[in-house]
Amino acid sequence: MENKNNFDYENYSKGVIRWGRITLLISIFLAFLPAIYLAVGHGLWPGLDMIKKAFIPIVAAWGILWLIEPISYYPILGLTGTYVSWLAGNILNLRLPCSILAQQIAGVKEGTKEGDIISTIGLSTSVVVNLIILVIFGIAGVQILEFLPNSLNEAFDYVLPAIFGAMMASYAFRNYKLAILAFVIALIVKLAKVSSGLELMLIVFPTVIIALLLNKNANRIKNTCK
Repeated sequence: MENKNNFDYENYSKGVIRWGRITLLISIFLAFLPAIYLAVGHGLWPGLDMIKKAFIPIVAAWGILWLIEPISYYPILGLTGTYVSWLAGNILNLRLPCSILAQQIAGVKEGTKEGDIISTIGLSTSVVVNLIILVIFGIAGVQILEFLPNSLNEAFDYVLPAIFGAMMASYAFRNYKLAILAFVIALIVKLAKVSSGLELMLIVFPTVIIALLLNKNANRIKNTCK
């Protein structure tokens, strides 16, 4: 980051937004391409009523996440990382941890220009590595897993909780008050047994508001001491 003062971040951001929109629109079209092919090429069309019946439950269950997830993850992923993550997928399980760890190792702060660049590097690397691993396991995955003991295969179920537990501990040491409050909020929401679509919103937004209030109070005390 020695030449960060010479880096035109504003112009870089405009390019990211332009190409991010283009690539995401192309990916959306490609996602619908098999259905379009079946409808146009073979006349296989379920009808609007059937599409509505399938679409409405999906919106009811997951629609809120379409709004909440980009807002929640953007401060960590950054501008470029958000486009990369939504294009590559597997955000919560893979992209988010890679972005956080890359920024922690580089010693940059989330939500900054430096953090955005480091997050982009980490996420781009994760996409390349992920593709290589998928190709290897796609070709020889079953054979590899057969040689692994059952205890090791069962341990894979605990990889994601272990990663997020480690990240939570890292953030807790940096701001233990907010970490405790976030844990309490998450526990209350979990015990309340609300729908999975609302869980993230009920945990993230109150935590963000509390974080802003704590930061504002800390700045006020700091200015008063001066």
